[in-house]
Amino acid sequence: MIRQRARSFSFAFRGLGLLFSQPNAIIELLIGVAMTGLGLVFGFTLYEWMVTAICIGAVLGAEAVNTAIEKLCDHLHPEQHPAIAKVKDLSAAAVLIVALSAAVCGVLILLPHFYSFFCATSAFTGSIP
Repeated sequence: MIRQRARSFSFAFRGLGLLFSQPNAIIELLIGVAMTGLGLVFGFTLYEWMVTAICIGAVLGAEAVNTAIEKLCDHLHPEQHPAIAKVKDLSAAAVLIVALSAAVCGVLILLPHFYSFFCATSAFTGSIP
């Protein structure tokens, strides 16, 4: 039983390696790392961290599913086909929807922090400390 679990984890880690061989997944990971860095700098609340973690996981998870669908389509039908193109386009659209939703969440989380940092400080209000 333990060997089976360890083996399934090895497959999952191999899948992560395949995922991060994709340029888009690397870009998405870097955006997630940047958001995490901003969270550390601004001192995110528990709920801001929760939304950030869910969004990063959702985007990378969607990218993993998209990559799996594309690889399967390429294997089953190596030559171009309109039906396969539609499947790939829909899969990519799913990633776009999740990524745009995550971007909206990121903006909603970061705006108050940026406002506090840039607009509520004496350097930008013209007052002398």
